[in-house]
Amino acid sequence: MPEGKAPHFPQQPVARQNDDGSLELECFLEAQPVPDIKWFYDTTELKQDQRFSFRLDNKGNDAYSAILQIKDLADSDAGAYRCAIVNPHGKGNANFNLKLTVDLKIESYLAWFQIAGFSAPTFVEKPQISSRDDGQ
Repeated sequence: MPEGKAPHFPQQPVARQNDDGSLELECFLEAQPVPDIKWFYDTTELKQDQRFSFRLDNKGNDAYSAILQIKDLADSDAGAYRCAIVNPHGKGNANFNLKLTVDLKIESYLAWFQIAGFSAPTFVEKPQISSRDDGQ
């Protein structure tokens, strides 16, 4: 067997959101020769298209960075992603569990509230505190 290095991940993968709103999932790997890389969502292999793009950056000394970029992020993009790497000396997988959250901007909501002409609630008369027959 020719000399080489089985692919492995020397550090944890990372996810980051870009200024343009796209998301990048990045795996750091080492291998010799360069491994074949496939990206999966759950069990489905992803194909490059307008929303999904793949990149492999050579960092030198048999080190690489495999990047999946997701454009036009949608709620349905949440879930399990996997970066699968293989070369003649072995194979490996790096897993991501992508959770998407909504960043509620209170300032934006208050600005809309004021623009729409609404105002804070007011009471016509002073509220009364009372209890029901069951003591509550």
